[in-house]
Amino acid sequence: MNQSGQASSVFKLAIFAAVAVLLVYLVSTFFQQAQKDPIKELKDAVEQAQAKAGIGSTKTITFEKNFAVDAKKVFDTDLRSVSFQCSSEYCANKTIDLSERNFAARQQVQIQFTPRCVFEKNIYNCRIYFGTPPAQLKISGTQLNSNYDLSKDKVELNFSLENTGKQNAANSKIEVKIFRKENFEGNTIENLYSETQEKTAPLIAPQGKEQQFFQLPVTDTGDYSVEITVFGPDSGQDIEKLLFTATGTLESPDCRIGEKMEAFLNETMNKCITRYSCSGCERAGECVQKWTEQKPETQFQEATKELAYEITEPVNGACQ
Repeated sequence: MNQSGQASSVFKLAIFAAVAVLLVYLVSTFFQQAQKDPIKELKDAVEQAQAKAGIGSTKTITFEKNFAVDAKKVFDTDLRSVSFQCSSEYCANKTIDLSERNFAARQQVQIQFTPRCVFEKNIYNCRIYFGTPPAQLKISGTQLNSNYDLSKDKVELNFSLENTGKQNAANSKIEVKIFRKENFEGNTIENLYSETQEKTAPLIAPQGKEQQFFQLPVTDTGDYSVEITVFGPDSGQDIEKLLFTATGTLESPDCRIGEKMEAFLNETMNKCITRYSCSGCERAGECVQKWTEQKPETQFQEATKELAYEITEPVNGACQ
């Protein structure tokens, strides 16, 4: 055989080898896809959604003809309840037969799905959205100073409310809570400082954004945290927590100290509590400040705008 014939044979063998490798790859890929268990895919996705409460992640899944699943039997746990929702033509034409708790594929179908869980009332309520991904709320661009001088500044909070999903975010709610850090028996605790501020957000289109503004009713010095929560029935949930410190004072011109009252024993705490009265004050902090100016050697605790407390140890089980 001449050199030309040898080269031709080698070329043909190379082609056959390449085709064989391609066939092995295609067959291997086919069987890998065919062996995927949709129940396991859905379970794994729900577990991931539960770990990232409030946020959904979109994937694609293939169901074979006559595939069916009952959410209560397969996905529910003591801490989780799962339901279904669909916004796809496959559901409209009954290729997929779906109710809140049951799913069935009448034909083989490949479809997007987005599981998302929200923790409420001591349980994870999870929903698997088939078809177009749902709305997804997100807090961004938060603006809050780390320190405010109350004698000059108002405590103001600004942020953007975004919809990063593929459907409208409707009937969304915004809640803003303020917590004041306080020392109790050597430990720092956070107590709710004022009433929760609530607002209904406007409808936000996919990839849309709405600016939000809150003036926080902080009138006492101290260290605070602000918790922003945004949520909607089909828009997920996002939470952000911020810290700030308030200094300075807003004095009421009529704030005056009154009298020291008789001490009494608080049996629950086993502490003596002495009350010091105030009048004309607008805030508990003002009453404490006025008494501290009068008796700097005494450690006062806030009670109400009419009372400041001194807490001491009993002597022989009695208060002096």
